[in-house]
Amino acid sequence: MPTKKTWVASTVRESSSMAEGAEGLSLEEWQGWGTSSPVPAMVVEVIRGLKSLEQETNSRMSFGGLGGKLQCWLPMEDCMCSKLVPCPLGCGIKFWIYMHPKDFLRQNNTGKLLWQTFGIQAANLCLFGIHEHEEIMWDAFRHSGKNMVWFLYPNKSLSPKSVEDIFFEGPFTGLKDQKEVLKEKPLNFVLIDGTWSNSAAMYRRLKDRWISLWDDEDLPCISLSTLGASAMHKLRPQPSWDHTCTAAAASGLLSELHQRPELSVCGLDRQAEAVENALDVLLDALKTRRLRMGRSITRKERHNNCI
Repeated sequence: MPTKKTWVASTVRESSSMAEGAEGLSLEEWQGWGTSSPVPAMVVEVIRGLKSLEQETNSRMSFGGLGGKLQCWLPMEDCMCSKLVPCPLGCGIKFWIYMHPKDFLRQNNTGKLLWQTFGIQAANLCLFGIHEHEEIMWDAFRHSGKNMVWFLYPNKSLSPKSVEDIFFEGPFTGLKDQKEVLKEKPLNFVLIDGTWSNSAAMYRRLKDRWISLWDDEDLPCISLSTLGASAMHKLRPQPSWDHTCTAAAASGLLSELHQRPELSVCGLDRQAEAVENALDVLLDALKTRRLRMGRSITRKERHNNCI
């Protein structure tokens, strides 16, 4: 245990010193994007590369625009942060938004709504391929234990389990025991946040790490029985059989967890509703922005020619 604490402290000091060397990116600024982690080494290297390019070209880089709001990832003139209503996520439930870098800072990304609603301690951002983020996530899984980690991955070629299996296979034997278990170790849910093509690689990385940690080929994936079309489907195309998004999946999960007697006293239905309300706020903000820019707010349908 002392070795682990030393490693964590060393990592924080190292990341802090790297951030200072990045010249222009403070720890506060980095965490303002929705993460509680130290500044990753990869981010520091990118910033240093940009600084070097500035020196080589003898000109200062300018990205234009009025700047963006940190938490909602929208331009300042379209910021929706003041319209979101925070809602604490209790009962020892923790979300991990395992996000592909191409979706990081994307305006229509919905994973960000989870930490905007529940806070960055209850809804943690983990960027795919960022070493510091992934180590923090897997350290948390080790602490909670194998039966307290579940993945939402809608791959129909597999045989995913349902929410009921969490309580059938997990350490829950009754309402009283449930309260004690979650007080010590949170129930972790991983939401894979990326395009359908990118999510396959993300899933493989998670599975490889799972096998390495617990020597188990079966990554515990669950599917939702009540998941409907997301409000965001009105604005952007989704796979034809999966009209959903990250935030909608989280809301659906909370709704199904609320139906379980072990968690019925937690008020997870209210938290599911809070996520749905946040989705509506984001959708309205994106529509307003598109109309202001003279762009269509109607989703383009994908047509497949049948031969």
